[in-house]
Amino acid sequence: MSFWFILLFSILETQGQIADIDRLEHDLSKFLSMPRHNSSQKSWTRMGIRHAFDAVGLQTISHTFIPDEGDEIGVNLLSIQRGPHYDTSDDKVVVVCANYDTEENSPGVDDNGSGVAAVLETARAMATLDRLYQRNNTIIYAFFDMKHQVCSFFMRFRLVG
Repeated sequence: MSFWFILLFSILETQGQIADIDRLEHDLSKFLSMPRHNSSQKSWTRMGIRHAFDAVGLQTISHTFIPDEGDEIGVNLLSIQRGPHYDTSDDKVVVVCANYDTEENSPGVDDNGSGVAAVLETARAMATLDRLYQRNNTIIYAFFDMKHQVCSFFMRFRLVG
């Protein structure tokens, strides 16, 4: 994720209006500062992510799944910024991603809220740059759910095995 922070701050320095610290802070304070552990909290966060993508003209796709352990439904969010070589062997796809869920009692900002905010601001900046420059490749923005449940499962599996 540090590459994207460097990219964002490079854009901030060279193109003052493309990436916006105030928007990053807004995202962090409005819908990424709270825990995102249960389904209603995660639904609220997904709504904020969708709203941010809608604002820059990007469609959001939901990918639902049920992990091997448990009965809770997970929802990953994806958005594709198609390049001119989309769906061809010439496309060099770039994936920018973060997990949006948190541990149960974790404050959201400290539990990858900054990663989600950075991905959102990267999408905003790239949408702005697309109006100024031709981008050659496709960008996929992804927000993953249930990182903590999956990691917990693998830790238990590793300890048992």
